[in-house]
Amino acid sequence: MCEYNAIQNAVNNGINNMIKNLENIPNWAVNINDFSYDDTIIRINKNWENVEEVAKAVTTFVFLWNWGAYGSLEPAFGILIRLEYWIEKNKSSLEEFRSQNIIRMEPNFLNNSRIDIIKEWYRELATEIFCSYESNHYVSAIKDIFGKMLKDPQKKRNHYVSAIKALHILCPHFFPLLDNRIAQKYHVNLKDPNSYVNFIIAIINALEKIDQNQLESFIFSYRMCTGIRRSFLKIFDEYNFNPQGMSMNSNNP
Repeated sequence: MCEYNAIQNAVNNGINNMIKNLENIPNWAVNINDFSYDDTIIRINKNWENVEEVAKAVTTFVFLWNWGAYGSLEPAFGILIRLEYWIEKNKSSLEEFRSQNIIRMEPNFLNNSRIDIIKEWYRELATEIFCSYESNHYVSAIKDIFGKMLKDPQKKRNHYVSAIKALHILCPHFFPLLDNRIAQKYHVNLKDPNSYVNFIIAIINALEKIDQNQLESFIFSYRMCTGIRRSFLKIFDEYNFNPQGMSMNSNNP
C-alpha cells in the first residue's frame, strides 16, 4: 500500500503539472521528430492481421529504443521468433486492449482477470521473449522456436523496459511507457509486474479526476504545437523523458 500511494501521488503531480503548463509544451516535446515511433504504429496498424510483420515491427522498435540494453543485433533473431509465437497466442486478448483508450476506458474493463493477463504478459515479455544471453543466442533461438525458453538464469538477462515498450507499441492507448529513470521518479519497481499494474491504475485514477474538456484541450494543444497526433500516454512519456518536464514535478514525494 505504501508503494501504491507513492506511485499515485507522483502520477497525480506529474499529470496535473503537465496539463496545467500548456505554454511549456515546446520545451519538453523533444521527440516530435522520432519517426521510428510513428512508423512503427503505422506498420502495426496496417499489418495487424500479419503476425510476422507485426513481430518484425515490434522487435525493430524495441531494439532502436533500447539499444543500450542489447548492444548488438545478435539476440534479435531469437526474440523475433519468440515474439511472433507470443503475439499469435495472445492476439485476441491484445485486440481487446488495443480497443481501449486509457483516457476514456470502458467501465470495469480493467477487472481482476485482465490485471492477471497484464502481469503474465509483463513477466513473459521481460523474462522469456526479450531476454538475452551472454552467448549462444542463435542456438537458444532454434531450441525455443516453439516458445519454450532455455532455463539458464546465470546467463540470461531479463529486459523489463523492453517488455514495457513492446506492450505500449502494441496497445499505444492503454499501456504507459517507462524507462529506468522515469520508473524511479514514479516509484515503480520494474522487476515487479504488480508495480507496473499499479502505475497503470494510478494513471487511470488521476485521469478520472481531471475534467474531460481540459484533458482534450491539452491533447489538442500538443497536436497544434507539434503537428503530430499521438496518444496521451506517448505525450506523457515525452513530458517525463525531458528533464525540463520532470523538473516541474517538484512536488513528487
